[in-house]
Amino acid sequence: MPFGTNSSNLEPTIVHNGMSVAQTSGDLNNFPFNTPVIFTVTSADGITTTYTVTVKHQSNSAAQITQFD
Repeated sequence: MPFGTNSSNLEPTIVHNGMSVAQTSGDLNNFPFNTPVIFTVTSADGITTTYTVTVKHQSNSAAQITQFD
């Protein structure tokens, strides 16, 4: 995400063709910055796969004054 973006109110949109998607950790109502949220996806044939999603911000690209004489 771009530097400075408020990620406290993010909610993912999940589209799938399987049996189910279940959030197994984290707070989906407050998708936290730099904190993993784990989802378990069950396919139509019953195979489960776990996905870990982490929101990260890009570095601040603004110039910084490091010395002034």
